[in-house]
Amino acid sequence: MKKTVYFTLLLFTQFGLFGQNSKLDSLKIKLSLLKNDSAKIAAVNYCIDHETDMTVWGECYNILIQISGKHLTSLRTTLDTFYHRNYATSLNNKASINQIHGDIINSLELFNQALVVYEKLGDKKNYAACLINIGGTYDNQGDLNRALDYYHQSLKILEVEENIEALIACYINIGNVYKKLNDHEAALRYYQKSLLVSEKNKDRNGIAHAYNFIGIIYQIKGNKTEALDYFYKSLKIKEELNDLVGISQCYNNIGTTFKRTSQLPKAINFFNKSLDISMKLLDKKAIANTLDNLAQCYLEINDLVKAYGFAKQGFDTAVKITSPKIIMNSANTLKRVYEKQQNYKLAYEMFNLEIKMRDSMNNKEVQKLAIRKDVQYIYEKKELEAKLAQEKKDLVTQQQLKQREKERNYFIVGFILVLILILFMYRNYKQKQKANKIILHQKYLVEEKQREILDSIHYAKRIQLTMLPNENLTAKKIEELRRL
Repeated sequence: MKKTVYFTLLLFTQFGLFGQNSKLDSLKIKLSLLKNDSAKIAAVNYCIDHETDMTVWGECYNILIQISGKHLTSLRTTLDTFYHRNYATSLNNKASINQIHGDIINSLELFNQALVVYEKLGDKKNYAACLINIGGTYDNQGDLNRALDYYHQSLKILEVEENIEALIACYINIGNVYKKLNDHEAALRYYQKSLLVSEKNKDRNGIAHAYNFIGIIYQIKGNKTEALDYFYKSLKIKEELNDLVGISQCYNNIGTTFKRTSQLPKAINFFNKSLDISMKLLDKKAIANTLDNLAQCYLEINDLVKAYGFAKQGFDTAVKITSPKIIMNSANTLKRVYEKQQNYKLAYEMFNLEIKMRDSMNNKEVQKLAIRKDVQYIYEKKELEAKLAQEKKDLVTQQQLKQREKERNYFIVGFILVLILILFMYRNYKQKQKANKIILHQKYLVEEKQREILDSIHYAKRIQLTMLPNENLTAKKIEELRRL
């Protein structure tokens, strides 16, 4: 299944807008032939994994939400977990698509629903990722306090639970908040953290994102050469990955750099490339930004017709997605167009709107709170590290105690076994002694019997010899009798 999407970074791969209805119709026919809901979910996920059309994705997530939502009554079996996880991820990814299309309210509701399910599952990694998305929603609305709060909540989890992609996204999003607060050093610090994690884990997509945002900081600082270097390095990776959203962002950033150096033809060329992709993706935020950039370029060359056309389209799009920063920028550009058209009434209205949006973003209390949140996070992080270190020490101590206890138990068991062996050998020895005594006694009895038998034989022989006359004497007597 498509993994959790972090919409603020737009970690999609490739999109197109062709054959949408036929693909969905084909999928629905296939689903009607399947009876098992788990098989239906597998079929829809297969469609998502092999589809490049984000609109088709949105419809597929609707189907997954509907199918998985029927199986949320219990959480006892592996299959129950399967349905819950599919439901939560589908909610999250559907919300991300809604966010891209400017549907802030529905996206926030879906993110919160997904968050509840991830918490129920005990899925800390995706829970943290969902916190990033909720923070991103508030970030886009200009509520930087809430955005930072959600980002730091996520960061606490991600620095314990391994989820590299989410950690990279969280660092970049926090950096974006500080960039909006004009704390460029803090922003650069978080972008560089993101780059270090990406390089360590050989995450090319993360590396490309980090390059892109680091380039923006150098662009803001006026170092155009280094900014372009980072943008082109990011673009190269994005093109290799065929990441259309990332390519569009790079085009827009390169165009902005050329615009700031008054190389307007090059700037317009890159902005048009970016706009083409954003229009295909229906990425309203990117569309609004790029239209505003084009309007500024044409305003510089005094082409008021094109400047007004792009500025008005950009402003209308910005209002739909309710982003204070984009509305502020669009209002400023449209104000400048109205001033050149000498339409001072509308220019004044745009000026008031621009000030209103700026005030909502540049509130000093927001900046102080952001700093406090960062300090609080660092403090809590140190506390957590100290706690983990102590737990590690306790674990080592427990392991040592367990090892000693094992050694003691092994000694006791060994001693008992040796004692049993000695007792067994002693028993055998005593039994052997007893047997030897019996054998000796029997031998003695046999010898005695033999002696008795021999004595009897010798005695009988003596009697026999005593009773029988001597042969010579007998013969002599017989000879004497003959002579007579």
